Amino acid sequence: MSDRLITFRIFMAVWSAGAFFAAYSGLSEDYLYRRDGIKVIGRFEIHSDDIGPRNDMGILSYSVDRQAYHLTSFRGPGVHRPGDVEQLFYLPGSPDRAREADYLLFDLMWLGLGLAALMLSLFSGKVVRWRT
Repeated sequence: MSDRLITFRIFMAVWSAGAFFAAYSGLSEDYLYRRDGIKVIGRFEIHSDDIGPRNDMGILSYSVDRQAYHLTSFRGPGVHRPGDVEQLFYLPGSPDRAREADYLLFDLMWLGLGLAALMLSLFSGKVVRWRT
């Protein structure tokens, strides 16, 4: 096996470990919020302009027991317009710490990418040997 293939396989193994860690930590938190959390609808209000006009994040507003709260969305500009709604979950006793429902899809994406990288790491040598 060539040094480049070995380096590639090691890189994919390390990358898949990082992706699996990201997915696992996010999925466990998603499970907690979905299991114990209370569903609420947040309304996209404005852009934050925190990190520049091209890369700002959206602000979601929601209320619990007539108390208003704000959450900075993980989505960038162009995804939502003011007035759009998003499903959120918050834990009882911590309504100020909400989580967007779409985090689940984001975490599942990392799980899929980690699985693909692991498969490349494990089986790329077999593919190279089969093709030669």
